[in-house]
Amino acid sequence: MLGDREEAAYFQNDLENILGDQKAVLYPSSYKKPYQLDQPDNNSVLHRAEVLTRINKSREHFIVITYPEAIHEKVITKKSLERNTMEVKVGEKLSIDFLTEFMQENVFEQIDFVYEPGQFAIRGGIIDIYSFAHELPYRIELFGDKIESIRSFDPSTQLSEKSIGFVTIIPNIQSGLVKEEHESFLDFLPAETNLYIKDFAYTLNAIESSLEKVNERYGSEVFIEEEQVVRKVDELFDSLDDLRSKIEPHLIVEFGTKPFFENRENIAFNISPQPHFNKNFNLLLDNLYKNQEKSYTNYLFSESAKQSERLYSIFEDIPKPDAYKGIELKFHTILTALHQGFIDHDLKLICYTDHQVFDRYHRFRLKKNYSKSEAITLKEIYSLKPGDFITHIDHGVGRFAGLETLDVNGKQQEAIRLVYKDNDILYISIHSLHRIARYSSKDGTAPTLNKLGSTTWSTLKSKTKKKVKISPKNSLPYMPSGVRKVGSPLLPTLICKQNWKLPSCMRTRLIS
Repeated sequence: MLGDREEAAYFQNDLENILGDQKAVLYPSSYKKPYQLDQPDNNSVLHRAEVLTRINKSREHFIVITYPEAIHEKVITKKSLERNTMEVKVGEKLSIDFLTEFMQENVFEQIDFVYEPGQFAIRGGIIDIYSFAHELPYRIELFGDKIESIRSFDPSTQLSEKSIGFVTIIPNIQSGLVKEEHESFLDFLPAETNLYIKDFAYTLNAIESSLEKVNERYGSEVFIEEEQVVRKVDELFDSLDDLRSKIEPHLIVEFGTKPFFENRENIAFNISPQPHFNKNFNLLLDNLYKNQEKSYTNYLFSESAKQSERLYSIFEDIPKPDAYKGIELKFHTILTALHQGFIDHDLKLICYTDHQVFDRYHRFRLKKNYSKSEAITLKEIYSLKPGDFITHIDHGVGRFAGLETLDVNGKQQEAIRLVYKDNDILYISIHSLHRIARYSSKDGTAPTLNKLGSTTWSTLKSKTKKKVKISPKNSLPYMPSGVRKVGSPLLPTLICKQNWKLPSCMRTRLIS
């Protein structure tokens, strides 16, 4: 447990970069700002539920990084969590009616496309669920009443991330506090859990101070608008005595400047922070040579290969100190982000970060947070009317002709039907919305339909692209002016069958 959210987030980033993904997780507070009980943060609630579920279900050891206001909040009990949790596995049977009833009982919203936790969508044999137990939503594909596959997917592009054998569906545990029993977060931890705490005295003081502010703002009770109920503030948080009594039975490693617990054994680390070079590379070079002379090993951490190459170039261009001429400088570059550099004098290890060398601000990176503003375009397809003009990134302007369910290799899949010049038809998977956009023009005039297979559209794109500069970061498939993108331009998905029959007056374009 660290001092605050920012310190915890930086530390979690460092551990994740060093140990790998999923080895260290952040357990945040439920609120956008500390103890703002009327401003819950949906993304943080999701991460809390994910951590609680993993503690409850996982047999693997992992590290949880948190901070005072997060650990101070009470959570839904283990029994309540299990009672309101549903697991689905590949190969098992699943009743859509039973699933729908479970989702509605746990206040999931049924919509056309999921874009945030607490939502689900059913389209034939495809079920999308955005559980509060995972940062990405799940897509469950059924064959009859049997689960054929489960995949996580990116809600902004609808593209699959990876296949999963089973998933846990968990509702909003924050709203669950209103209806269910609750307990301390520390009650979730196994008895053998080791606790590393920074300045526990400071933690208790910070919590006590925050509780005073909560009482000043809300009094003894708080109205929870989403559930239209009133709760006592002391039921939402542990008391200081309870918090201390639940921590003390664990093996505790306390660090910092103000010890609280009775010392049993002191562990000393002979470490100093990275010196300040203020972009003085002659000073850095001299320092690295001195380290090398004392048999220290130099490591330079960089977020990118480009930054590492830049350091090599700088060292080649600046003159070596007279005392080290003819001596080769030895250092290792590590392509990993690290928040702060340090020197371990016992291990004779130097770890410097490039952002400190170049005096750049280093920001922690938390998990993805998909919001309505990013994924709301996924709902647009259901607002389209037959006859609306649509632009496909590869085939140009056509007319929207509704949604159709096609039989693709024995599976029912929903497709978008576009009509082009001469009644040519193009079918697009609804999971490939990133390839199309609603046509728009400044003067509102109707466009000319493109002909499938002709070069007119590709020629227009080529001519327009020459007039526009595209930065390296945004070198993505291009759409001419008058077209508003929907989603991210990635790879399309084949949905049409070669032998799908159409009336003789129509021709169908198949995408390979």
